[in-house]
Amino acid sequence: MNFKLFLLEILLAFVLFFIMLFLKKKKEETIIILIPNIYMIIVASCFNFLKNYTFLIIVFYLLIDILNIFLISKKETLVNDEIYFKDIFLIFIISLIIHNFYLLKVENPFININEFKNFIWALIIIYLYNILKKDQIKDRKMASDSYDKRYEEYVVLNYARFKNKYGYLIKNKNKNVLNVLYSFMIFENYYHSDYKRLLVKLTNKFTNSNVSGLMQVESNHFLTDEESIIIVKDKLVLKYNKIKKLADDKIVDLLIKEKYQNLEDIKKIKKILSIIEKFNKD
Repeated sequence: MNFKLFLLEILLAFVLFFIMLFLKKKKEETIIILIPNIYMIIVASCFNFLKNYTFLIIVFYLLIDILNIFLISKKETLVNDEIYFKDIFLIFIISLIIHNFYLLKVENPFININEFKNFIWALIIIYLYNILKKDQIKDRKMASDSYDKRYEEYVVLNYARFKNKYGYLIKNKNKNVLNVLYSFMIFENYYHSDYKRLLVKLTNKFTNSNVSGLMQVESNHFLTDEESIIIVKDKLVLKYNKIKKLADDKIVDLLIKEKYQNLEDIKKIKKILSIIEKFNKD
């Protein structure tokens, strides 16, 4: 395999990675397991010269996904390691079976019905796996509690990280302003992680994005994380000075609505805020 083929496979692996990111939001577990294998068949059909190497695309995708979760987006605390690596292993094994016993034995992956039976066997294995997986997580409340604990750990770790990194920018002593501000940081960082913000910075000349910085602030020029934090902090302080005589819960609501109006976003931020307040009390 030459260098150009290698680069093409890396590119196709990234395409699969972004497809999977989108589908994971839908939380259709069976579909998620199937997509890499279907994708491999489509690639083998569209790029016949890659047919002997399509399995490597899946390997590259799995490596990219692992690096993204554990190194780049830093969401490893949100992942159930046991389930995640079982899924990784299943995708790897099924892809290997399809590649060796189906793709390498047919001229056209979409036409040869006799060889397609191997793919059917792969689907049966996936079906059996999902039955076993559901048996392992019969108690959905237990699974939900497990995720909630991981999410709390994620929030606390990022709260400590941002407090240590950006605490010098925030001189306001009011607990409501501080907690709401750190909640904003954690919320925005979840959806716009370090590498995404770096990508926006690198492509800003071509995309002319008017939203930048950790706090995702609109501006006519590119903002650093620190600049975006200062802008949002100043707005919160200004708002707080106007409403400081109100009850704490009302103050918090108005501070959050100073930046967010979407009800789902507000709900998520309040959940982060409650974790921070609980952590500070302990």
